[in-house]
Amino acid sequence: MNRLAIAAFAVLVTLSALHGQGVTGSITGSVRDISGAIVPNCSVTAESARSGRSWQTITNDAGIYNVPALPPDQYTLRV
Repeated sequence: MNRLAIAAFAVLVTLSALHGQGVTGSITGSVRDISGAIVPNCSVTAESARSGRSWQTITNDAGIYNVPALPPDQYTLRV
């Protein structure tokens, strides 16, 4: 039983360390209309130039959006 617990702990520690090695970034901004008013609940899509994969989020009540955990690349944003 003791060996099993130690092995399980070693696996968890290793997986935790591997997760910390990832390289990601995020895109954060705000959406405003032409008059400068904030735009809440607006769909924002970030599309990877290399893979074509896209991530979607929605602006909050202050018009702010965040697209987290993006792999390194150039992105096109669509609002």
